[in-house]
Amino acid sequence: STGCSRDEALPTPAPVASTLALRLSAAGPDGGLATTADAESAIRTVTACRFEAGRLQEVIPGTAAGGEGLYTFSTATPRGELRLVANGSGVEALGSLLPGVTTLADFERLEASLGEMTREGLTMTGQLTLDAAEGAAGERAVTLRRSVARIDLRSREAGVEVHSVVIRRVADRGYLWEPSAPASPSSAARDEFRRDYGDRPLTGAGETLLYLCEQTNDAMEIEVTARFGGGWHRLRSTLPAAIRRNTVYTLEVRGHGAAAGIEVISGSWETGPGVESTPVVEGLIDVALSELPDDVRVNAACDTLYI
Repeated sequence: STGCSRDEALPTPAPVASTLALRLSAAGPDGGLATTADAESAIRTVTACRFEAGRLQEVIPGTAAGGEGLYTFSTATPRGELRLVANGSGVEALGSLLPGVTTLADFERLEASLGEMTREGLTMTGQLTLDAAEGAAGERAVTLRRSVARIDLRSREAGVEVHSVVIRRVADRGYLWEPSAPASPSSAARDEFRRDYGDRPLTGAGETLLYLCEQTNDAMEIEVTARFGGGWHRLRSTLPAAIRRNTVYTLEVRGHGAAAGIEVISGSWETGPGVESTPVVEGLIDVALSELPDDVRVNAACDTLYI
């Protein structure tokens, strides 16, 4: 006689997780790597979003593994594409990601306010294509680009005092992921940035004024009130047509003769070639040093005399 037994399904073994080791660095000047001592290059947190066939498969938190910029990511399926977001814990839109639902196009349209992209350090992004055949062997390097631009102000000429700076039509929101060309979300509002130096004008020095979301120039006018040559002056210029992320724009205030004005210089987070700018110089009235009749008055901006 023959015996028989009931077939029982064998348990499916759990997939073995692979550990990806990535060496992350912030993009620096001239395409190089920034130094870790630079606070604007510091990586505090990092999250990897793994996409396959154009759809989000998993969101993987990175774990600092010791060493300069080394992070590990655990995944059972090391294939597809990783989209990395560093210092994004303050970005509310990242909480809307749903594995199996969120598409790559959805991800690339995520928006964030300027505050969200600078609150926990400067938000940075990067990407890496995964090949299952490579497995988790070895360590791979990924360069991250900052999601914001930076505006610096510099007044180095002797006798030139900067008393106030205004930048108009500044977008308050931008895209987290870098689009093919600088653009602003339709939800972005345009604000005015202003800094007044009071009785401590900027002279013989430079400083960072603000960070900007990547955006197209929507009549972004710069206006600097400065004192040089014994009088007050209002200097005007405009920013470049496209404000690009990971780029520094330096406003160099000059106060001598025909060269008086604002020169706009751009570079990859440090230095770079000049950007053409046409300054307009307007004189202001120094009320304290003027002898005005009783029936003459000057407006608050000190640029109009009423007789």
